[in-house]
Amino acid sequence: MDIEFSQADIDKATRALSRARLTYNQEQLALRRIGRAVIKQAKKNVRQQRDIHGQPFAPRKKKRKGRRRLLPNLAKRLRGKNDASHVEVGFANRLMSEIAHKQQHGNPTETWTGARIRRVRGPFQHYDKPPSPRQARALLRAGYKIKKQRGKGWKKPTTKWVIDNIAQGQLGLILRELLHKKANASWEIDNAPRPFLGLTAEQSERIITHEVLRILR
Repeated sequence: MDIEFSQADIDKATRALSRARLTYNQEQLALRRIGRAVIKQAKKNVRQQRDIHGQPFAPRKKKRKGRRRLLPNLAKRLRGKNDASHVEVGFANRLMSEIAHKQQHGNPTETWTGARIRRVRGPFQHYDKPPSPRQARALLRAGYKIKKQRGKGWKKPTTKWVIDNIAQGQLGLILRELLHKKANASWEIDNAPRPFLGLTAEQSERIITHEVLRILR
């Protein structure tokens, strides 16, 4: 359900802001609520798989079996922080912030090398336990394949298959061998922009009007 306001409502909110009729505590409350509204809209965008302009997210380069949603965990980790005059919406975790930035703005060319995979694969601390999804993906990026059950040839397994069938210790050995063979190899990944965080001018005006009027009433 959309919230609608008349031009008189918008003018009233604008006058209140221009004349500084809100107290400091009221301003802080309005900023916190606006931050929460921005996060709520970002979650809605991800849930509907649409960008801030209502367009469908750019699809993955490689299609996977089943319908796997894009950016399922990013919006959940958004946090708002406000000071005396403005509110910021972002991520406390630096790595998550970098991932979100690439998804938001796109990254035309992202080069992966064996050395980079070694940096991001994560430590192998529990040799007999299943690997983490991050470690499994690092193995797949390095080119790990298994024999096809039917027919001849090899195929790339899924992340779930790696987690279910290979222990951390074994994965580490295989990964080191693959990276040794690919020491000088590199490959590029194109990241299309999927702007999920942000507001249109109309949304921004509606949210600010709504929160200011809530406080003035």
